Amino acid sequence: FDWTIGSVKEEEEGGAEAVILYGNLVNEVEESDRARDAELIDFFQNAPIAMHWLNSDGTVLWANQTELNVLGYTAEEYIGQPIMNFCPDEKELVLEIFQQLGSGNAIADVPVRFRTKEGKIVHLLIDSNVAYKKDGSFGHTRCFIRDDTARKIRDARVQLLLDENERSLRMLDNFLSRTLHHIMGPLHALKATCDVVSDRLQTQKFDETERQNSVELLERASETISGSARMIADVSDLARFDEGALLCTKFTPFN
Repeated sequence: FDWTIGSVKEEEEGGAEAVILYGNLVNEVEESDRARDAELIDFFQNAPIAMHWLNSDGTVLWANQTELNVLGYTAEEYIGQPIMNFCPDEKELVLEIFQQLGSGNAIADVPVRFRTKEGKIVHLLIDSNVAYKKDGSFGHTRCFIRDDTARKIRDARVQLLLDENERSLRMLDNFLSRTLHHIMGPLHALKATCDVVSDRLQTQKFDETERQNSVELLERASETISGSARMIADVSDLARFDEGALLCTKFTPFN
């Protein structure tokens, strides 16, 4: 039975008031339909994803209990209010979303910052399209909302790692540049010393074989030092180029 309670008062002044209990018989088909409807309502109200409907003005027509729990509002505080009241930091984005939906386009994975009743910002992702009336006019949106906090945290961690990696590379480049600079100075001095000693061996009187061997040894040392200096200079130029410096190239005419 479906039970209904009512009251009846006699027309005469001071008449007694009676309480009437009505009972309507419910058949098995109606009872099954009601149970199925109740199950469907529970499915939408307590789904693991937040959902709401908005009219063409952006007013909340309906929101499930999951969304109310996420934002901390009661149904009376949330339903019937402009959605803009709950995402005041995203007014331009919300207007753009409505332009997209009004043009017949669906949106997916759009990040929007909502504010809870306590003023806390929550990062959410919205998927939505529009349910149109039979006459083709705007009926209401179908909005599905997911928590985007985990993605925001991952992105922040990745950005932090990238920044730290870039800083480490800059420090390495600076260290390499300073190291090469300190190496180049002694190499140039050593090469100059080899050249001076080689010149003196060639001009002063020594045993010819000993002198020749010494000169050859010094010349090979000088060539090795020159090659090392050129290699270090190339590495240094490459490091500076990677940092954004411009390299000056010398052109030799070719006949």
